[in-house]
Amino acid sequence: MYHKILLVLALILTDSYAVNTQSSIKFSPRTFVYEIFVWGEFYALEQTSILGPNGLHGPILSMAEPGTVMKTSEPILQIAASAQEENMKREKRRLSQSVARLERSHTEARRDLLQIELQILEQQFEVLFRSKEIEYGSGEKDERVLKNYDLQRQLLTEKIRLNKDKLETYKNLSKLNTVSREDLDKVEKDLAQVELEFKKIIVDKQIVARGKQKLEIERLILEKEHLSRGLSKLKTQLEEKEELNKLQVEKDELVIRRREQDINRRNKILETATIVAPHSGTLVQVFDWMGPITVGTDAWANRNLAQLVSYDKIRARLLLPEKFIELAKNGIEARIRPKTHPHREIRGKVIRIESIARPLNPRDRKSVKVHSLHASLEDISDLIPSGNLEAILEMGKFPNVLVVPRFMGEEKNQMIRLNTTTGPRDFPLVFRTSEHYLLDSKGEEVTVHAAL
Repeated sequence: MYHKILLVLALILTDSYAVNTQSSIKFSPRTFVYEIFVWGEFYALEQTSILGPNGLHGPILSMAEPGTVMKTSEPILQIAASAQEENMKREKRRLSQSVARLERSHTEARRDLLQIELQILEQQFEVLFRSKEIEYGSGEKDERVLKNYDLQRQLLTEKIRLNKDKLETYKNLSKLNTVSREDLDKVEKDLAQVELEFKKIIVDKQIVARGKQKLEIERLILEKEHLSRGLSKLKTQLEEKEELNKLQVEKDELVIRRREQDINRRNKILETATIVAPHSGTLVQVFDWMGPITVGTDAWANRNLAQLVSYDKIRARLLLPEKFIELAKNGIEARIRPKTHPHREIRGKVIRIESIARPLNPRDRKSVKVHSLHASLEDISDLIPSGNLEAILEMGKFPNVLVVPRFMGEEKNQMIRLNTTTGPRDFPLVFRTSEHYLLDSKGEEVTVHAAL
């Protein structure tokens, strides 16, 4: 309705046509400026929401005043991080405990492995000892040892023969009373001793050659097999213990790495306790359902704490109805009035046209096209606009045209027929608005009857 009122006022003030008090209206060619009224909003090319960091919850200790011009990397606010500092101390304490546990596990594992290795050595000695017992108890296999027994037996056989000859000689001499009875008894004792040694050599050879009894050998073999099985179990136990110790060490190392990662993460969280400006701009205070964000307000993850806006890069976004999109083009001038400063008019110029489709209803697939005109603004260093706006767009200028109300003409094939005082005439249609036809009369004034 606003643009209709503007058109009517323009027609009246410019006195573009004179009203005949009887039945006709005279139209004169003139320049027609087509303006429409639209709504929109201001936005900044660089506008950042300062959000609460993840993992940090606490009151705001200090904060720059709203309206302060911030430079890049300049501190904006600081959040209390006492809880995180306590968590950091606890994590460091846990890390030291994990390192001590790893060292203790290394020591205990090494001690257990040494004990098992000692048992293995003892078991190997027992197995080797039983093997030697079985080897020796199974009979002598060295021919040199057996030959030694044979040589001893031959020597003793020769001694026995000599002692027997000596005994016969002594017996003959005793009959002649040449040898005493004591000498004869001594010779008999020597012969008996040599015969005893001979028998002993024969028995020793048989024992060495045959070995121990069969049951004794079987007992030694069973003991060896039992010791061998025990040795295998000890070796398996050693391998399992080594694997278990390896897994335990890996587990402890993983715990240590996790503790270190937690400490690094908490260090990063503590670093975010002081929030700095990501770019230069003006700090703007924000409000949420709990009220304004100020010093003492609790900050938590992703809570909007402030806005950093670069007001030297302000733009206006104007919403354009579908029926005017054909007239939209870059360079269109706009007169903008902020809602926050209704008495201030800002000049702007369209620099970009954007058309997107938005759903009418999220529950169906229907959509509608939304057209936005992005306009640059004149110098507004003395003004900080924000929020909504209203604007008047100059959609086009049409020089040397007749501006005729639509009810006074009949449209057909891009021609408008007017009931002039000289009779019906057709004029080319230049443009139509919701209320008027813009006609090309070649500079001619036309008088039209008030009613068709």
